[in-house]
Amino acid sequence: MSALPTQPGNIILPIQVAGQPHLIPGPALTLEPYSFVARPVRKQLDILLPQCEAIPFFGRATDLEVLRQWLLSVEPFSIQTVTAGGGGGKTRLALELLKSLGGLPATQGLGWQGGFLRQDELREALRLAVSVGVEWGRPTLLIVDYAASAVEALEWLIRGLARRVRQDPSRILPPLRLLLLERYADTGFGWFQALNRKSRAEPVEHFFCRVMELGPVGTLADRWRIFNETVSAFAQFHNKEPVAVPSAGSSWDHLLSGEKWSSPLVLMMAAATMSVARFDEGASTGDSPHDGVVRNASFSDTPDPSLQLSRVELANRVAEWEISRVGRFASSRSEKSLLLHLTAFSTMCGGIADGQLIEIAARELDALNLSYAGGVGELVGRLLDVIPAHSANRPGLGIVEPDLVGEAFVLRVLQKPFQDGIATALRSTWQGPKAASFLIQCLADFAEATDWLKNSDSSVKLDLLDLLESKLPSETTELREAAATINAAQLQLRQVRLDSTEDQAVEVARLANNLSVRLSDLGRREEALSSAQEAVTLLRQLAATRPDLFQPDLAISLNNLAIRLSDLGRREEALIAAQEAVKLYGQLVATRPDAFLPDLAMSLNNLANMLSALGRGEQALSAAQEAVTLYRQLAATRPDAFLPNLAGSLNNLANILSDLGRREEALSSAQEAVTLRRQLAATRPDAFLPDLAMSLNNLANRLSDLGRREEALITAQEAVTLLRQLAATRPDAFLPDLAMSLNNLANTLRALGRREQALSAAQEAVTLRRQFATARPDAFLPDLATSLSVLGDCQAALDDFPVAAASHHESLTILAPFLERYPASFARLAQAITRDYLACLEQANQQPDTALLLRINAVLNSAVLNSGEPHDPD
Repeated sequence: MSALPTQPGNIILPIQVAGQPHLIPGPALTLEPYSFVARPVRKQLDILLPQCEAIPFFGRATDLEVLRQWLLSVEPFSIQTVTAGGGGGKTRLALELLKSLGGLPATQGLGWQGGFLRQDELREALRLAVSVGVEWGRPTLLIVDYAASAVEALEWLIRGLARRVRQDPSRILPPLRLLLLERYADTGFGWFQALNRKSRAEPVEHFFCRVMELGPVGTLADRWRIFNETVSAFAQFHNKEPVAVPSAGSSWDHLLSGEKWSSPLVLMMAAATMSVARFDEGASTGDSPHDGVVRNASFSDTPDPSLQLSRVELANRVAEWEISRVGRFASSRSEKSLLLHLTAFSTMCGGIADGQLIEIAARELDALNLSYAGGVGELVGRLLDVIPAHSANRPGLGIVEPDLVGEAFVLRVLQKPFQDGIATALRSTWQGPKAASFLIQCLADFAEATDWLKNSDSSVKLDLLDLLESKLPSETTELREAAATINAAQLQLRQVRLDSTEDQAVEVARLANNLSVRLSDLGRREEALSSAQEAVTLLRQLAATRPDLFQPDLAISLNNLAIRLSDLGRREEALIAAQEAVKLYGQLVATRPDAFLPDLAMSLNNLANMLSALGRGEQALSAAQEAVTLYRQLAATRPDAFLPNLAGSLNNLANILSDLGRREEALSSAQEAVTLRRQLAATRPDAFLPDLAMSLNNLANRLSDLGRREEALITAQEAVTLLRQLAATRPDAFLPDLAMSLNNLANTLRALGRREQALSAAQEAVTLRRQFATARPDAFLPDLATSLSVLGDCQAALDDFPVAAASHHESLTILAPFLERYPASFARLAQAITRDYLACLEQANQQPDTALLLRINAVLNSAVLNSGEPHDPD
């Protein structure tokens, strides 16, 4: 970073605007006048970059206006977070907001200033700036992209700025706005929770606005404009006439309306892939705008095959362009491998500064056992020709962009994520966190990355796995498989190395507990139980010698063990584990109530569920009521922390009361849970709308129990509406809940005689769960069986008995292996579906599948004999 003349003691805080640094002399923060110049398009991949503005800004006008109004709000300091998947348009939206600053009204006679905070210098500059007390002289917008990778620095900045605002509340400060860009942000876990967490020294949570999740891009018309503008941009780059594309209203409309095309980048990659495929062979692999014959190839009205490609397949196609381009700079195969390797290495690390490039290139040559005839200096020069930095003010090696294409490039070039080169990047102090975050994102976007992680050999180093784990969210849907793979590898290596040291035993127990939860999320129940048992065994040994230190961990592990046993239908064993957990927490509360009352309440909820599953309703009710009482006490003094837990325990209590036939009381508890979650969702919708939807589902069931079916329908419809909204932005997280809610809605509609609508809801639930079951059969096939049974009931209500019998038959066929593995868990469901199946067969005058029924009944009879539960023979 070049220095500006400063007074002694001044702090230089770098801000980057569209690739150009603006240096802020401190301690008074002032920016140079804002100006925006789009990055030039030097290669065809640049057309896809938001910084190059190769196509106009479409489809986010409403989002832009919301952000402009946020800038003009009255608060002196405010933080807005914008989330969207890779290629969802976050960066382009932020750039458009910067461009609009000149049109905002002045404050105290001063115009707005703004820019992107540079990641590479963020931490130290902010630490110094905050430590001396920051001021800003003009209305200011600061933008941080990839916010999750800068949590520590952001925490410094946010708490320091909050402190400055509070120091002299009467002083009128120009508005300061901090805009954070990231793929996800959840107050319940991860990087965003770290920034929002409460601190007595400097509370900051009220500075945060509601998270702004970017939905699907614009209208169908906007999607067509993005598509056509991209086709034109690629034609212009290759010096060709634009190809003729069918207009809106063609047979392509239904494809462009699909969920896959909700991302601007995916639209642009599809248009680019189709365009380049129609150019001659030279233009399809190179980047010279003049190589090839001009020709006007037209798209037919039949949708192009490229539109059938997935997001990942498109990214891989586009990454091949860059692989081909880089290869053309090499004079030999070995040189090509080196250029590709170091380009991938730089991309993974977010770029390599000029002063480090020779050292890193030399180290990589040694790691690969390769040499370069012209020497490292000549190799570095060639590299800088291949992929120069985007800004002359930040010399060094650049990266392959956009993100999704860069990830595809790295995975295709390096093949295995733990080659020596990547290991070097992960170990490096300055590169490690960036490289780990990059690989975690690869795991989220590319299934093949998880496959490679599974197949890594024993050379994988434990410290590298630990670094990857540190970047994983504590709860995740899109990274479930990767998280389990990482935890399993960590655990395996530590078990091999395990000796008698206490610290190692504690770490193995922690990993075993975490792995148990991850495996359970994947439906791998026996493995999940084994890991939970391992954690409990280790912690029993530790607690036997040092109970004060390890009893809390043992209690947590016992709760986890109880849930894992219950998942497998081993209910008596689950109850024993849950009772022991409650006993331990009771002892801990006696000495440290402030620390362990929340854990005792949680454990009582768990115990209530175990008792209820065994038909011990009154005991279950007692435990659930005690949990509610404790959470009421806790919420009375700390509502922000414990109202969510109180709502959850009320839901649990409602279910138990319903099982006992105390339906009015059950309804009251369910209504209170909904009321609480409405209040919570009103202030923090990103965190609590999912919980509200679940409580609405429960309330609909309780209303239905009392015959209040119209009210039940309204409630069930609201739950479905909420979950549709949530699934539109985070399908991996919320589509399973939407399917469950649609099942509930179908039953409610059927009870009201609205049979066609019930059938439609049931069909949608089956469609969704078929998709989930294809990807994760162990986790979702039982849910598919349930949805097929509901579908069969809806078909039977329409007197379509042959089709209904077929749905029930498929349901039983799917359920049979699970019933054989977990008879106690699935016996009741299998009994109900069998009854419905036989009833439909009788109405249709059809014969049953005898082999299937014998298989089902063999298990049911055995389950009854073992459990003592009544069996209604069919």
